[in-house]
Amino acid sequence: MTITIDKKQIDFTLENESKLLTVIDNIKTWLGESQLIIEKLYVNNSDYSNGDLNIDLNDVNRIDIETLSFLDLNINNLTWILYFFERLQSAVDVWDTKLLSEVKDEAPFILSHLPTILSLDNTVPEDIYSENLLELFKVYNYFQCKESIVDKKNVSKQLADIITLISERLREFNNPKEELLGSIKVLVLLKDDIESVSLYLQSGKTDKAALIMTKLINLLQKVLRILNFNIKDSNITGGKDIIEFTNGLNDILIELIEGYESQDIVLIGDILEYELSPRIDDLSNFFN
Repeated sequence: MTITIDKKQIDFTLENESKLLTVIDNIKTWLGESQLIIEKLYVNNSDYSNGDLNIDLNDVNRIDIETLSFLDLNINNLTWILYFFERLQSAVDVWDTKLLSEVKDEAPFILSHLPTILSLDNTVPEDIYSENLLELFKVYNYFQCKESIVDKKNVSKQLADIITLISERLREFNNPKEELLGSIKVLVLLKDDIESVSLYLQSGKTDKAALIMTKLINLLQKVLRILNFNIKDSNITGGKDIIEFTNGLNDILIELIEGYESQDIVLIGDILEYELSPRIDDLSNFFN
């Protein structure tokens, strides 16, 4: 049996496999270690990308596979989702019922996958955006309701925020090092404000503390997304083993969010001053 991946023949030793499905599952696992997925699958020169793979191996003479990198997959997904929201915003702005109808079938898939796509490799999910959107869909049911009951200005603003967010995610994939270094610089500049958060909370300046915390959490999540996704890319990490560092930073972030949600001022102050501030210095030193 001949097996090619991206037009290159590979050596593949069969063990006890009797079905094509088992072989393909093994190949998927192997490709995943190199951050690749199967985009196209041909069996005996026929397209089986979406076909039934429960085939006896005795009936298989040739397998041809075309791959797609995780990077390209995420860029493709985000580009498609961005296009969806741009069309939705345009349709709502001018109340284009034909365009609303066109995006209707895509909405369930988009909303169900949005939290995962936005969070990517973060342990701390960013599902507030998808929750807000889902609520908008429930309230307005854009695809069936009358234009007169929709607050188009408010809806358009929320959709614009989503479009901005997805555009930022695309930049993280297209220019990860630039986005990482830029975020670290902002974190360094934010250090004085970070260390003042507990004082703001103690003095009742909760709005000011909230602004700093929101900016801080977003920046940390962005840094973790980029580092986790590019953990094996020496162009990004400089060849350093940063797994332990990112795990530690993620633990601090989770603890910080929990402390902020419970308004534990002492805990917040300790985390920011003794745990997070040194980590920001480490980040700056790592990637300076």
